[in-house]
Amino acid sequence: MFRGYRHYRWLENYRSELNAFAHLPKFARRTLTGLAAAGGAWLGNESWARISGLADATQDSLYLAMRGFFAPDVVARLTGLTERWESPVSPSEQAMNASQELADEGAFQRNEVDRYLHDQLLRDADVFGMAWSLEIRVPYLDDEVVSLALAARGSDHIRAGVNKPMLVDAIADESVLAAARRPKTGFAFPLDKWMRRYSAELLAQALQSDLDPREIRRLWAAFESGRMNAVRAWGLVVLGAMHTGECH
Repeated sequence: MFRGYRHYRWLENYRSELNAFAHLPKFARRTLTGLAAAGGAWLGNESWARISGLADATQDSLYLAMRGFFAPDVVARLTGLTERWESPVSPSEQAMNASQELADEGAFQRNEVDRYLHDQLLRDADVFGMAWSLEIRVPYLDDEVVSLALAARGSDHIRAGVNKPMLVDAIADESVLAAARRPKTGFAFPLDKWMRRYSAELLAQALQSDLDPREIRRLWAAFESGRMNAVRAWGLVVLGAMHTGECH
């Protein structure tokens, strides 16, 4: 709600460059993103491959390039689909993609609310809370707070040296300000460590899906060598478990 993730500062810092990129001819965008993706592959960074999808220069493609799991060509190899596919877009996302700016933090935030917040964070909070018989409260999702946060100007959300300035100003407490001045720390499981302990078994589970086994092995090798985030490798495991009916 308060644009606390670092990618919002990145969007703000590179706004002019991203918007200039969006106005290039499509062949030029495809060339540049292709070179960037190839450079990432050469450096051994699997995440860079997602940049190739940014050639479309829509806010949807920008969101998927920054927050998506796999690049379009990786999806094609995994599924065996030769034609480029597009993810379903809701009417609200269509309105966002009609914006004149590619680097539109408000549009990116709405994408994040519709996808990351709705599909993952709230789902995780509900599942883990219910697993331990806890009643989870999400006060920042009160409808008045959400309306205020989404309607705020970009400058209200970004301030040098302070994270989530709207929240800091609303509470006006020195301890909150001190916390806002520290680097943001995410909440994450030690998934990489856990998965490496059972790498062989998890790979065998991932290979149970109907996706291309050669591509799964290639991606798994990238994970084991530190070139791919463990969350993406875990996604392959879940797909394998779903295919065999072992996902509970």
